[in-house]
Amino acid sequence: MVPDQFLLVTSVEEGTVSLIPKAINGVQLKTDELHDRVVIATSERPSAVVYDPVDEFVYWSDVAFNHIYRKKLGQASHETVLEDLIGTVDGLAIDVDNRLLFFTNVLPMANGKSHARVESLSLDSYDRVLIGSWDLQYPRAIAVDPEQTVIYFTDWGQKPAIYRCDYQGKGFTEITALTEMSRLRLKNPNGLAVVMSQGTKKIFVVDAQYSDGDDSAYADPPALTWIHSESKLSYAFDNYDIPPELIRVPFGVTAYGDQSWFTDWELEGIVQVDPNTFGRQSTIMRLKKNLKNS
Repeated sequence: MVPDQFLLVTSVEEGTVSLIPKAINGVQLKTDELHDRVVIATSERPSAVVYDPVDEFVYWSDVAFNHIYRKKLGQASHETVLEDLIGTVDGLAIDVDNRLLFFTNVLPMANGKSHARVESLSLDSYDRVLIGSWDLQYPRAIAVDPEQTVIYFTDWGQKPAIYRCDYQGKGFTEITALTEMSRLRLKNPNGLAVVMSQGTKKIFVVDAQYSDGDDSAYADPPALTWIHSESKLSYAFDNYDIPPELIRVPFGVTAYGDQSWFTDWELEGIVQVDPNTFGRQSTIMRLKKNLKNS
C-alpha cells in the first residue's frame, strides 16, 4: 500500500494486483462508498505488494509460481525480479532511500520440511543478501524502519512473535512488553507496518486470531494492535477498540502519519482506522467486483 497517494491491494482469488486512488480530481474518496479498482497486473496468486516511488515500480510476490515480479506504472508488461531459491514470500518491504527490497522467504525442502529466512535485494546492483534464518518457521509480514536501519517481521511458527534486527541481521531479538499486563498474545500475525508519527515510532500488527486471555466463546477475536516504542528495545502494547463488524479476518496493514488501514478477507474491503476514537469509529472502503484495467 502507498497510503499518502493511493492504496495497493492483491487478491489471491482473483489473481490481481490493483490500485485504489485516494482522490479523484482532488476530491477525497468517501469510505462508505463502493470503490473502483484499477488492475495494474494479473498474476496466478499474488500475495505481498510494495511500491517504489523513485522508479515507479510495483513489486509483488506470487505464491503459486514462487516468483517476485515488478511492473512500472503505465507500462503493459511486467518482469521477473527473483525466481531462484524463492519459496513462499508473504512479506515485502522497501527502504526507498537505501534502495533495498526486503522479503520473507519459506523454501520447501526435499524432505517435506521447509527452510525459512529473511533476505534483502539491492534495487541498484541486484545483490541478494541473506539477513538470517535463526529458528524461524513461517515468517510472514515484514516492515522496515529506514531511520534506524532495522527491520521487523512476524513468524507464524509454534511461537508466534514479532522480531527485529538490523539490515545485517545483528541484534536479532523478540519484541517483548514492558510489563506482563501489556503482554502481546499473538496467534496469526498477518500484517505489520512501521511509521513515524509526531516523532514517535508506531508499529501496527493485525492478528486474525488474537488471544485476549478470555475463556469465553470469543476468546480469540481478531485484533489491530498498536505497539508504542518507549525506547530502542522497550515496547508497550494497546489494542484498538474496533467494532467486531469491522474486523473479521484482517490480513495486510499499512500506516501513514496518524492514519492506518487494514484489509479484511471476510469483509472484502479496506478498513480505515480512526485514531481519534482509538478505532471505535472506523470505517470501511468496500471494493467493487467489476474491475477496471490499466
